[in-house]
Amino acid sequence: MRPLKTAVILNPLKNGAAEYTAEAIKRIQSLGGVVMMSTEQKEKFFSFSGIEYYVETDEMIEKCDIVIAVGGDGTIINAAKHAALKNRPVLGVNFGRIGFVAQLEPYELDKLDAIISGNYKTESRMLIKAHYVSSKGQSEDCYALNDIVVSRGSFSRIVDFSVGHNERRICTYRADGLIFSTPTGSTAYSLSAGGPVVEPTMDCIVFTPVCSHSLFSRPVIFSADSVLSVNAGCNDDCEVLLTVDGKRSKRLYQGDTVKISRAEAKVRLIVTSEKTFYQVLGDKLNRRTE
Repeated sequence: MRPLKTAVILNPLKNGAAEYTAEAIKRIQSLGGVVMMSTEQKEKFFSFSGIEYYVETDEMIEKCDIVIAVGGDGTIINAAKHAALKNRPVLGVNFGRIGFVAQLEPYELDKLDAIISGNYKTESRMLIKAHYVSSKGQSEDCYALNDIVVSRGSFSRIVDFSVGHNERRICTYRADGLIFSTPTGSTAYSLSAGGPVVEPTMDCIVFTPVCSHSLFSRPVIFSADSVLSVNAGCNDDCEVLLTVDGKRSKRLYQGDTVKISRAEAKVRLIVTSEKTFYQVLGDKLNRRTE
């Protein structure tokens, strides 16, 4: 098998990420592989010849064979969503604190040899989609590998949320927010809010209320084919936000609706560890408490 064309996406602000990337580039090129990067990184890696630079991330990923993301979970998740839309496998190298989505640690550089030669396995991870519709009829879609959160703003009071399932209203929550997560995201914000741990290769949607004003509010696991909806009872002095994978926020107003469903695309993560998910989970959660 020919050496692969590798798109390398990194967060240079992470301590050690740029140095690791330089060593990875040397390794990839020594194996005959082609390295592709964003033009934003050109000045930092000017000493390397043969790197193909791209202005648009989607164009770069469309032309590559695999994606390597170097950074924390935020960097890896963002790269993975771009890769999913082009059906490209992605390898995450952990330069964050926990790195639940990462499959490689910085000291495992030697494992790149087999991957660049095309010898690797992948596992599929579900994405979910938020379909936002404003009261004026405007709409927008966005995708999450971890979670979609509808929550009150920093200075807002507790909010009344109306939740629907397959076009039928099922309940109302008075809470700080609602988390809709993938199985991959079950170990992120949802876990901190009391949600269940779900094996990441499963297909389902995990629903977790945040600080619900009720003695009987519990997380719920819905089938992957479910279409969930949420409306927030919010007036002018109440700020409610839609947040996707912890970054992208949009303010919601009275009459706005967010529908959450399974996305058609899936993330293909390159697997390098011989450990089971539950062994990795134990290692990561123990690290979180250190």
